[in-house]
Order: sequence, then C-alpha cells, then structure tokens
Amino acid sequence: MPDGTVTERISRYSAGDDEGALLESHPAGSPETASGDRVTWRELQAHAAFPADRTTVGTETIAHPLGRLECLRYDVRGDDGGTVFWFALAHPGMPVRFETTDAEGTTRTIVQEIAAG
Repeated sequence: MPDGTVTERISRYSAGDDEGALLESHPAGSPETASGDRVTWRELQAHAAFPADRTTVGTETIAHPLGRLECLRYDVRGDDGGTVFWFALAHPGMPVRFETTDAEGTTRTIVQEIAAG
C-alpha cells in the first residue's frame, strides 16, 4: 500500500489434472474466506508470455525464503511502469518473486512464492 501497509495473501493450487487446477486464494490467517476458481494450464502459461519488444531477460541470484536461488530475470516495461519477474531454475513453474512499479518508480507490489511442505 502507498502508506507502507503490508498485506499477505495465500494462494494454493490443488486438484490438478491434465486440463488445469483449482486455484484457491485468501488473506493470510483467514482460510475460512478462501475463494476458488478453476484455471487451465494454458491460462497459467499465458501469464508468463511477455511482449519481446518490451522485455529483457537476464540471470540473477536472489536471497529468498527457499534459499539462494539462481533465476531467470524478466524485466517487462509498460506504459505506466514495469514488472520484474524471477523464475527459479530449480523450481519450474510460476515466478518465485515479482515486483511491480508505477511510472514514478514506486514499488506497489512485491510477491514471493513460498512452497508448502
């Protein structure tokens, strides 16, 4: 939040099959308010499709709750800011972290994936 407030949200994938999975999401500490939607693997794959003319790709090692991670870093520029995604080479799938900034460079969202045990 612009005032420095931190909020946490939990997302969980379950009931996976050949077509997709159930994505449930709720505020941290309030699982009783979880809502879920079925998502397809194609929809999830599309989230990681970035326009080539606005994207640069590099490598970076980051400190993360999962440990030190070797990542592919995607910097995606938009008209109103940009987003950086870190995809861990050892954890295929969704990014382990992303940060979104507005046109003035202020970070608005930082999300980190923490794998459930």
